[in-house]
Amino acid sequence: MKRLSIGEQVTLSLLWFSLNFETAALLPIVIPAQLLLFVSPGAVGNAQQAVALGWLSALAAAIALLAQPLTGAASDRTTSRLGRRRPYVVLATVIYVIGMLALGWSPGFGVFFLGFVLTQIAANVATASYQGLLPDRVPIDQRGAASGYLGMMTILGNVASLVAAGLLLGAVASGPGLAHSVR
Repeated sequence: MKRLSIGEQVTLSLLWFSLNFETAALLPIVIPAQLLLFVSPGAVGNAQQAVALGWLSALAAAIALLAQPLTGAASDRTTSRLGRRRPYVVLATVIYVIGMLALGWSPGFGVFFLGFVLTQIAANVATASYQGLLPDRVPIDQRGAASGYLGMMTILGNVASLVAAGLLLGAVASGPGLAHSVR
């Protein structure tokens, strides 16, 4: 295995940035805000919204519980001209983009729910297969550094996500007739 440059190390960890950018704000901030539009519109923090968020959270956990080990096992055994992991990462990325588009432009709870499910499946498939890239691509003597870049991208993704959510949600105005508008 050839030694990786710093640029190659950073590139190898870029997916961790994007996955953490998505997860840091999506479930705790964005999904509850979106639920306000679909579950008991006009109310804030009622029981129906809490139940819907609870079910979505439980569904996300169940998807992770199933998708990660199944994808990991499948990617360990995959033989393709793209390698063992890349087909899963590419497929997951396509599904993820579709899911995010559905979340962003959902006209009702059904499309929103479908987008949520797609993003959770895709994020978990990508995570499971992507985790195998580090030992597949990084020489043993560089794995500590590779883990450091992975950690850096994880933290940067989390921070960037929370900053973006704060900026976007901070621009939302409330009041009669303004509940869905931006200042």
